[in-house]
This record gives sequence, C-alpha cells and structure tokens, in this order.
Amino acid sequence: MRQLVDNVTGVLTDSRQQFLGTRGIKLTKIKIHGEDAVVALSNKPWLCYNYLGQYRVTPINYEALAAVCPFSSTQCHQGMFAICENSLRILQFENLGEQFTQHVVKTCYTPCRLQVHPDTNFLVVLEKDHQSKSIKQMEEEKQLICEETKDDDYRRADWSDLGAYPKSLKDTFASCIRIIDPTTMETLSELHFTNRETCFSIYVSQGPMGHAYETGAESAESYLFCGVGLNATLSPRGCALGFIKTYRFTNRGKSLELLHSTPCEDIPNAFSEC
Repeated sequence: MRQLVDNVTGVLTDSRQQFLGTRGIKLTKIKIHGEDAVVALSNKPWLCYNYLGQYRVTPINYEALAAVCPFSSTQCHQGMFAICENSLRILQFENLGEQFTQHVVKTCYTPCRLQVHPDTNFLVVLEKDHQSKSIKQMEEEKQLICEETKDDDYRRADWSDLGAYPKSLKDTFASCIRIIDPTTMETLSELHFTNRETCFSIYVSQGPMGHAYETGAESAESYLFCGVGLNATLSPRGCALGFIKTYRFTNRGKSLELLHSTPCEDIPNAFSEC
C-alpha cells in the first residue's frame, strides 16, 4: 500500500494498493540517477521510482533476491549490492521507463510475418529475403571454401558472424517458417522452402477443416496456411504459379506436417476466416 502524507496536517491520503507477492516484503531505499527510489523484495524484486513526473512500480526482470543495499563506485555509479542464493552480486539500473524486456533470436532470413499458436502460444515466424541464397546453398559454398583454404574456423563460423550473407541473382528468394517457444526463446523447428518456392504470407487457424477429420483427427487441431509463389519475381510482381500450402501442427505444436497444396493463379498475400 502506498499513501501520501500531508506536510501540514499529517493526514494520509491517496491510498493505492498493489500486490507484490505472497512473501513478507522488505523495503530498501536506494538512489537512481540522483533520485530517491525503493527496492521491494518479495517472491520477485520490484523497483519503485519516479519517472517523468509519474510514480511507477515495476517488476525487476531478475532472480529472487534475499537482500539489497545501496552501492556506488567509479565503475558502477548508484548501483546496489544484492544477495542471490549463495552469491553476492552488483546490480545497476538502466533505461528507466521501458515497459518491456528484449531477447535476441538468430534467424536465417529477415522476419516479416508473425502468428501465435492458439493453444501453446508458440511463435510462428515467416522469414524471407530477396536476392538471397538458401541456407543449404550457403553451407555448400562455405564447405567448398573451407576445402580450398583449409580454414576450420571458417567452417565452424555462423554466417551472421562472418559479416554478411552472400547475395544471389535477381528475382531469387529464400524463405522459411520458424517455430519459437517464447518462454525459452528456443527454436523448436524450421521449415525451409526449396525448388524455387517462396512463402509470402502465413495464417494459423484452429477448427474443422474438411476431409482432414475423416482420418480421425481431433477437432481441436491447429493448421498453418502458407501463401507460396513458384518462380516469384519482385518487379514486376508475379509468379509462375501460386499455392496455398496447408500444414498441420504436430508434436504438440512443435513441428509441421504438409497436408496438401492448392494451386491458384497468383500469390496469396492474406488469409481471413469467415
């Protein structure tokens, strides 16, 4: 509970409550950017501070802490000591006011579309690059270079660590579907499009889908629809033939199984349920 104290009368006003955890709360006063702040410790740590004239109570994206105290040095200005399990740690707060944390996941190509699996909340990401070679082609080229140069470090290096991806000819695309677990940021599976097929759109749907249930499939199964173009060109935009590829999520949403491909006149760029 937070309350304001009147400087003249001492009356408590503006009472506000926020649940911080089931354990007893420990409060410690610290300094952040020259301003007073409070660290509240419970099941997880919280930071209470003023930012742009607003008082904020923000969870700290860190492990549970047993105790904290202010700390300042030339290397760590206005930080704090913290006891976490059996270790003593020095923490410093940066980027106050940000409401999100960020994690980086390496991808094969540029992510351009995103869908969420309705049951598992796994992220289904479409990656696509123009004038780019497929991962298989790039690995084959790297293998040839390694055989000529006898450079084992180059063989083990990732393309993203080498500075740039090798370019391909005009009107060539590389694309894939990646399934990511957002809780661990782990890539669960990858589906690469080959034979000059490029995926331009994706859509995740849940529910009945015609003859798929004649084999005894469950009504709660989820499906991924992909708008695919064969021999696609960027300018003028077009393709030799378009497809709607239908995949079924298997292995509890961690992988995909191709059910069928439906040909169409052009590249399907969007999907909608009626």
